Amino acid sequence: MSHFSIPTADVMKQLPTPFFATLVQQVNREIAAGHDVINLRQGNPDTPTPPHIVKALQESANNPLYHKYSPFRGYAFLKEAVIQRYRSDYGVTLDPETEVAIFVWRKNRFGAIAANPAQSWRCMPCA
Repeated sequence: MSHFSIPTADVMKQLPTPFFATLVQQVNREIAAGHDVINLRQGNPDTPTPPHIVKALQESANNPLYHKYSPFRGYAFLKEAVIQRYRSDYGVTLDPETEVAIFVWRKNRFGAIAANPAQSWRCMPCA
């Protein structure tokens, strides 16, 4: 145990308690009281990850290319996968250089944003 402590800044003490932090505390109290709680907020899977996805993750984790930050504009193969998905699901054709952007999303989920020629934006979670 460390005897070193850093006092909380006054400005941090003035911030409101985040809603979801309060909600999680309430849920944890219900679970501790023996109630069965179903979490619908996070979309947690209720089945195991398919083996082919686990294998692909393991292979990627072993590849030194992915041991660093991805290129700023994203990997071309990932953009191509987004393009194929949009073509298959929505029947649209996208330009990987001007209509698809890869980024790290909330909670480190990857996502892709695709813009149509009229510049309306669509967001497609990839995970």
